[in-house]
Amino acid sequence: MLAEHGVQFVAVDPQIDDGLLREPPEVLPDVWAGSLAYLKAQAAVRVAHQSKLALASGCVVLGADTVVVKAKRLLGKPKSAADAAKMLMLLSGGSHRVVTGIALVCPQTGRRTITSESAEVTVGALSDEQISGYVSGGQWAGKAGGYNLFDRVAAGWPISWQGDPTAIVGLPMGTLLRALRRWSATV
Repeated sequence: MLAEHGVQFVAVDPQIDDGLLREPPEVLPDVWAGSLAYLKAQAAVRVAHQSKLALASGCVVLGADTVVVKAKRLLGKPKSAADAAKMLMLLSGGSHRVVTGIALVCPQTGRRTITSESAEVTVGALSDEQISGYVSGGQWAGKAGGYNLFDRVAAGWPISWQGDPTAIVGLPMGTLLRALRRWSATV
């Protein structure tokens, strides 16, 4: 999505498994998603320095993370196929909110911006066969809530949404581009 919007970038693996982290009690979903995004951005700065990747003056490091909120529960990435199936059964036949946090960090100055974007998603009733067939294919891995919006819509799942679909798939482009403009970054 970055390339589609003319944003030049270099991908750096922050080497963080956020699935091992647990949100504190009563944390707001926007705060949690933003915190995870910031953690990833800071880790990417560390990895870039350790690997001797030259971070040009004026460059901005981006981190992002997505959570799904259903019945006041935060759902991250499933830990297993069984976990993915449980998440999808929970989401079937109802609505949920998807929150993606983004963090921008300047590696030279430490300046940072942390924000989030959310959207409402409604999933129609899914059959056991739809869920088991999808889960057995492994496409749930690494996806908050166990699904990818565009992939599942293309597969004919009964899904509708209100809000920015790029927030649902993990990088709210409108919010990100506005933040980059405020930083006077080249886009």
